[in-house]
Amino acid sequence: MPRPSFRTQVAVCVCWLLLPLAGCVREHSLLEAAAAGQLGGVDDAGAAGQGQAGSSGGVVGGGGNAGVLTPPWTQSSCVSSLASGKTGDRCMETFKCTATVDCCEIIAFCDGKALDIANNCSVCPMKCSADLDCGAKALCENYQCRSCPTDPCPDTWSAVLRNGCSVCMPPNQCKIDGDPICGALSCVPGLSCWPGCKSDPACCFGNRCVDPNCASLEALDCLVVGCAAGSFCKVNGPANECKCEPSSGNFVCSGNSNNTCVAF
Repeated sequence: MPRPSFRTQVAVCVCWLLLPLAGCVREHSLLEAAAAGQLGGVDDAGAAGQGQAGSSGGVVGGGGNAGVLTPPWTQSSCVSSLASGKTGDRCMETFKCTATVDCCEIIAFCDGKALDIANNCSVCPMKCSADLDCGAKALCENYQCRSCPTDPCPDTWSAVLRNGCSVCMPPNQCKIDGDPICGALSCVPGLSCWPGCKSDPACCFGNRCVDPNCASLEALDCLVVGCAAGSFCKVNGPANECKCEPSSGNFVCSGNSNNTCVAF
């Protein structure tokens, strides 16, 4: 089924790409907001209209330029042109504004003579909640699909099969909370977990038996506990030794580790 045109979209999405869970917040109809003067804008020089600008250049809830929905377009009616303008319309001044609709960015640009409307539909990354959402031989990491990893596993790690991909995982000391192997200690989940796993040693790797006061392993070497979704352990040497200090609930380590988690 073909994608509806921007003029028939019923919701404006503002994408927040820097949050752990990238997504779109539905606001008002682009056409209705423009007609009501509820959209402001920011030109390419950063000159704001009457609304409060967002990072994309389009804004919701501003004063806008109510009723100005026909050419010639000007800087003050730039955001209205996103809904009602078309490439080739007359325009005045040099300006640029943008908004996002259904994970597509629509851009209006004026060179002082003619308006240019362009679409960019790669604003939002491909989202997923499980590996199966990504198809065969692909992984869902931090709600984004990625291809199978190809880097060799660290010597102390083992490869597990995940959606047709060979994935490196750190070894476990224990498998469930209350595991007899831990004795009086707690089985604390490592940082390498299956998609959707909520810090549960049953679905995480790098689990360690530690004092109950040290409930997080984030301070430990990633060669031992792995890395959170969306990153991998870049190994540059042996893991440093760390021990739990029950009185403070922190780990005390022998030195700084050269192994760090880096984003894919």
